[in-house]
Amino acid sequence: MPELTKLDATTPAQPERPIAIWRPAFLAALGCNGNVSEAAKLAGISRQYAYVAYNERPDFAADWDTALEIAADVLEREAWRRAVEGGRQYKFTKDGDPICHPDTGEPYFEMVYSDALLTLLLKAHRREKFGDQSRIDLNQTTAPAKYDLSRLTEQQLAQLELLTALALVPDAADPR
Repeated sequence: MPELTKLDATTPAQPERPIAIWRPAFLAALGCNGNVSEAAKLAGISRQYAYVAYNERPDFAADWDTALEIAADVLEREAWRRAVEGGRQYKFTKDGDPICHPDTGEPYFEMVYSDALLTLLLKAHRREKFGDQSRIDLNQTTAPAKYDLSRLTEQQLAQLELLTALALVPDAADPR
């Protein structure tokens, strides 16, 4: 987490309250919603005061990070629910009246699933099979150069540059 270096001028300064008083409420709220501003508000402190405590108290910073992981788990569970379990989408007439099922008389609905969330979950959990294939392997070695341009004279280098420029296919995106 980056260290807070500049206070937000829109938030009034607050007297410091002991961390033991607001810490449990702040961490519980942060774990539920993942939003520092909202968690600080619910705990009765300023957002800046929370960041000061984060930067000064390693134990609090560790609990903060854990709370954010819990919030991310909540988001992932909701994404899973929408992608796999789906949700009901009730149907209505043009006038806004509910359409009823002809057999049961209950409001008619269709199950709706999120293909986009399903794709993201597959990319996250089965990266080798469903992840983006464009990866850079920083440990991969490259083949040695086939040409040693240091062996050419200045005149030969100039000729090579001219021939390369003549043979180069113009790039449509390049405005030159």
